[in-house]
Formats: sequence, structure tokens, C-alpha cells
Amino acid sequence: TFSTTYKHIDLEPGDIVDAPMGLVRITSVEEQKEGVLFFTAVDAGSVESLLGSDNQVVVPPALTNVPTVIGYSQGLFIDPPNLSPADQTIRMMVAVHGYDAPGWPGAQIYLSENGGSSYEPIATTYRESTVGLVASAVPAADWHCWDETTVITVQVKTNTLLSCSKLDVLNGKNWCMIGKEVIGFRNATLISPKTYQLSGLLRGRQGTEQQVDKHVANELFVVLDDSIVKIPFDAADRGTTKKYKIVTIGSSVDKATAQD
Repeated sequence: TFSTTYKHIDLEPGDIVDAPMGLVRITSVEEQKEGVLFFTAVDAGSVESLLGSDNQVVVPPALTNVPTVIGYSQGLFIDPPNLSPADQTIRMMVAVHGYDAPGWPGAQIYLSENGGSSYEPIATTYRESTVGLVASAVPAADWHCWDETTVITVQVKTNTLLSCSKLDVLNGKNWCMIGKEVIGFRNATLISPKTYQLSGLLRGRQGTEQQVDKHVANELFVVLDDSIVKIPFDAADRGTTKKYKIVTIGSSVDKATAQD
């Protein structure tokens, strides 16, 4: 055994060194007090110095070495009316999702101010928005009261839908945007995989009553909850075109497709 200062901190078990007592193979290194390293060694030519040298390295199973697949993300840009007293600024909203892939890590939104020459991150989200498609045009209805007649069939591409109480709907829960109309729904009934029937509706929320009779087939369905990312704008940005990319966390900007 022998000791040194940190000068020889690079030495480790298995190294052969020329010590005052001759060539030795280090078997252990300990720091028993600060700044001093204590070495245990054996004669480099002894049987003990070879012990363990024929051990086989355990290779982990192949499955643990499979690289993680990083999927793509998408951003659906929407422009709903002001949704609350706090939502009064000029802004655009983005429903970001990872195509319902298990383990989706989230995504970053990148903006280019120079036509796509370079991009800078402006927002990050770890929550997947609930989006889908309404194949049949939603019929018109009276927006002054609960619409207990209309049933909307929606096929969601991400997440699931849940029912809630009348009071919850009145307070803004289960609000969605279909086309340009904001609708609240009380009942969400699963009728087949990823397909729901929505009923118990409040139509024309937040000044969208003029849109209740303007629906067409195959309209976008987006749940307006806290997963929606808000992108603020200056007044001067109105009427301008900007490029955005939605990049899955862990992926690179150049793999994402730009959206105007």
C-alpha cells in the first residue's frame, strides 16, 4: 500500500505503475482523507494481478440498445374570438399535437422573421391538444338556449373527450371550435374507437352566433383548453406573413416543414 496527493488522481484500478517497491498493479483507490489518495496494489507479476482479467463483459439485451424514435409534431393555427376577460390581446393560437403517438415528449414552436433563412424558438408545450374532424356539416340551431336536438359526430385524432355538467360548460369547460363557431358540449358519448357523439350544446359562444348556419363538411375540431399555445402579435403584424415550424423536442428544426 502507498499514498499520494491528487497529483496522481489519474491512476485507477488495473493500472500498472513503477512504484518504489517495483512494478505493481493497482487493485483499489480510496480517499480516506481530503487531498490524499490511498492505493492498494499487488506485484505486477503475481497471480493476484491477473485475477478477474478473464471476466466476460455482460452485454445488455438488444432491446435496451434500440434508439428512441422521435416522431413528428403538427401545429394547427386557429384564430378564435376572445375567450375570457384576460384574453384581450392581439394573438394567434396553435393546437400542437404529436399525432397521438405514445410517449410524445412535447414540441417547440419556431418563428422565422426573415423568410425561412433562420428560426428562433418562441414557445414550448408539453401538452397535446385535442383535435379532430367533423365529417358532416353541423346544422344551424338557436344559440340563445341549450341545443338539445343537434348531435355532432366527431372523430378525434388525439386524446379523448369527457362529459361534464351544465355549470362546467357555462364556465368555459368543454368548449371547442368547429369551423368558426365556438360550441360548448355537455355530453361526449364514445360510439366507436376515437369517434364521439356530442350533445347538450351551447352554440355561438363568444360572439360567434353569426357562424351557427355557416358550417360545411370536414371542418376542423379543436378543444379550446389550456393546451392551446397563444402566440402574441404586435398590431403592426396584422396582414403580414410569417413562417413557423413545429419541432418535436429532441428533433431538429431542419426536419420540420415550415408553415406560413
